[in-house]
Amino acid sequence: MGFRYRDGKQDELELGYSIVPNYQGYGHATEMAQALVAWGKMQSGINKIIASCDYENYASIRVLDKAGLKRVEKKDSKIYWST
Repeated sequence: MGFRYRDGKQDELELGYSIVPNYQGYGHATEMAQALVAWGKMQSGINKIIASCDYENYASIRVLDKAGLKRVEKKDSKIYWST
C-alpha cells in the first residue's frame, strides 16, 4: 500500500494497494488506507488524494468508503474516488 504522484502532478496523490489473499478480510487494507489518507491530508502542498477500483471489487469499494474518500465518477468498469 502506498501513494504515487498522479500523472506527474505534484499536488495529487494516488492511493494504491494489494493484500496477499491469506491476509484479506481482516481489515488490514482499511486500517492502512485510513492511516495513509489521514497522513496525506496533513502533507503540505497536497490538494487531493485519489483512488480507483473496478466496480465489481466490493472489498475495495468498502475500503475506500471507510478511508474517507468520496465517489466522484463511474466510468466504463471503474469507480473513481477523491478527497
